[in-house]
Amino acid sequence: MRLLLGGTMLKPHEPMDRTIHVCGIRFGKVLFVAFPLSESRITRNPKERDSSKEKVGSTAPTFLLIFYFYSCSLHLLIGFRYLQSSIHRIQPFRKGEYMKSMLNSLLLLLAATMLSCKSDSDNSVQSNGAPHGPTGWFRVDSSSYQNRLYCVCLTDANAGTAVGATGTILRTTNGGSTWTSQSSGTSNWLTGVSFIDANTGTAVGDNGTILRTTDGGTSWISQSSGTMNYLSGVSFANANVGLVVGAVGTILRTTDGGANWTSQSSGMAGTLWSVSLVKANTGTAVGTSGTILHTSNGGASWVSQSSGTTNDLTSVSFVDANIGTVVGLYSTILRTTNGGAIWRSQSNGTTEWFYGVRFINANTGTVVGSSGTILRTVDGGVNWGSQSSETTNWLNNVHFIDANTGMAVGADGIILCTTTGGLQ
Repeated sequence: MRLLLGGTMLKPHEPMDRTIHVCGIRFGKVLFVAFPLSESRITRNPKERDSSKEKVGSTAPTFLLIFYFYSCSLHLLIGFRYLQSSIHRIQPFRKGEYMKSMLNSLLLLLAATMLSCKSDSDNSVQSNGAPHGPTGWFRVDSSSYQNRLYCVCLTDANAGTAVGATGTILRTTNGGSTWTSQSSGTSNWLTGVSFIDANTGTAVGDNGTILRTTDGGTSWISQSSGTMNYLSGVSFANANVGLVVGAVGTILRTTDGGANWTSQSSGMAGTLWSVSLVKANTGTAVGTSGTILHTSNGGASWVSQSSGTTNDLTSVSFVDANIGTVVGLYSTILRTTNGGAIWRSQSNGTTEWFYGVRFINANTGTVVGSSGTILRTVDGGVNWGSQSSETTNWLNNVHFIDANTGMAVGADGIILCTTTGGLQ
């Protein structure tokens, strides 16, 4: 909120109490301006020295004007009347002077409003040139899409794709302000999505579903996975090389953008929930009962790593071949700085279940989970701070494109956005 004070006298040489009431309040893009329809002034008997006997003229009826501005944030504008007693009786306004004074006051408020709008515009660009919205996490209107959302992927500050129940695919090209439904061609639940640029992406889901787009989702083409197992996670290192994981220890690999998918042996029968592929040959998958699997040879072999927990692990995020974070049920957060040779548990001060994690560098990361939980670290998880999501919906996934710009999705089609790293 920004406070501006403005007022105007009838004429510079007139006494200070010859002023006009004009008040304006701006909420968002609308400015409400109120002013009296006729003059109301102070009079004083020049024979009386007691200022308490000043008399104010009768209250004038008020007229309201409404102005719409293309882009403004919340401001409060107040046009005021500065009263100063005078030993001279105020003479009636001459014909036309009241209207002239009123217009002067109105123009002053409009000018102040436009200047504040320009200030909004100037301040609405971050150092990277991307427009930003409110501080903290803010919910965008997804009321038209009530299906549960399971995963979201951003390719830049504006473009993102979310997937969910009954074949739901949503696309934004304006940072989440609006979302467009895309035809997936399936009613199967979609639980994972990975884009390597604004156009090229892959979505996976129920009954072995794999979908591919090369035009930003204008069209999604079904690919043969060779399985009917539930597929829960997908990660691509580049346009051609990708991994998919799912139920019954399923691991699929492609080196040609999904034209062919090859099954790989995981050595486990539980569900693998998430996978992170940082290089064409280096990846990590996590799943039930504390399972962590690692490959450094493109999946020719997957090696089990000790997680130190039997809790289900639901999401994994690596920033390079060495530094990664895994989250799971019962507030589990694990961290490695040596490619998973050693995983260390991190304290986070909550008992919630975690379903999504995203790091954009070695230090800065975000975790989401049950009851609208959002945690943030800027020191590699040494300390985790809680952020307000203003929802109790379960959040299933989170994705950041840089330290500030991110989105989270979850139950009932909820979509949360931030352009400040979640900071208020």
